[in-house]
Amino acid sequence: MNLQEYQAQALATALPSALSRAYLIPGIVAEVGEMFGKKAKAVRDEWHEEALLIEMAKEYGDVAWMTAVLLEVEQVRTITERHNPRVLSFLGKSPNPLTSILARVNVLANEDFHEYVPTEAQGLWLDLAHNCFAITGRSFDHVLQLNLDKLASRQQRGVLTGSGDNR
Repeated sequence: MNLQEYQAQALATALPSALSRAYLIPGIVAEVGEMFGKKAKAVRDEWHEEALLIEMAKEYGDVAWMTAVLLEVEQVRTITERHNPRVLSFLGKSPNPLTSILARVNVLANEDFHEYVPTEAQGLWLDLAHNCFAITGRSFDHVLQLNLDKLASRQQRGVLTGSGDNR
């Protein structure tokens, strides 16, 4: 599934109030935080690896959804490998794929770099696609489809708003 295919389906579940940087950037930060939270709970509660991978895939899909919608809000129509060198030097390189994603999210959340939001959102999408299997044990297409299925179910049941992973 390419970005445009995913965006079309993701946007069908987006509430009008979700179509702004003011919602999406803090939302991406929160979802990446939830991924780290799942890792912490897995250690604390001694989850089996597969249980952690399932939970990571759910949160990963949420990060992908918010990133795809942010790219639409920013009207980024194509993804390229080009990135701003100033921002990339700030990021550095990390051997941990989740830390790499967190570094990009940090740039998105930093108001000093808001002029780079479209570029960094593109980079985040590419990082999500590239690192998905390493983090979730699943293909990016699989995680995207899981996310779309979850959101379509919530939309059908009228529970897009609210809290809780399993509503």
